[in-house]
Amino acid sequence: MTGKVASRKGARRGRTIRHASRSWRGQSLVELALLLPLFTVILLGAVDFGQAFLAYNRLSNAVHEGALYAAQFPASTSDIQLRVTSESSLSPVTVSVTCYRQSDTTFSTPIACDGNGSNQLNSLDWVQVTATYNFRPMTARMLGLFPSGLTLRKTVRVAVVV
Repeated sequence: MTGKVASRKGARRGRTIRHASRSWRGQSLVELALLLPLFTVILLGAVDFGQAFLAYNRLSNAVHEGALYAAQFPASTSDIQLRVTSESSLSPVTVSVTCYRQSDTTFSTPIACDGNGSNQLNSLDWVQVTATYNFRPMTARMLGLFPSGLTLRKTVRVAVVV
């Protein structure tokens, strides 16, 4: 009789192990269901950060290109703006060009960049090129954060070399 008792205990023990493994699978499924949205938001946030970095890098390179052009041709503000917008490949980009005298070290008194009369720019006067782009991350659209987007802005000042 002792053999029968031992086999019953073994059968019971096997049944409890099977039930335990089923509950573990259920627990794992619940954990996945709870954490999957969080991991998805983190992944999309990383993608958004990369896109924002890429947009700022493009904006920065475009403003530097516009500033180099402005150092050689400071009087053609429309050409400088066109140079920045075409180099950035972002849409829409707002570009402003401001000129300052060499003696204005605080950059507080802008002058006209048209190059006519007394406002003609001399060598070592300053030209400032600023571009602004409104970046809308996809996670912000999905979650309702940052309804107006994030403003990326880059400013570069160069000395005129005419």
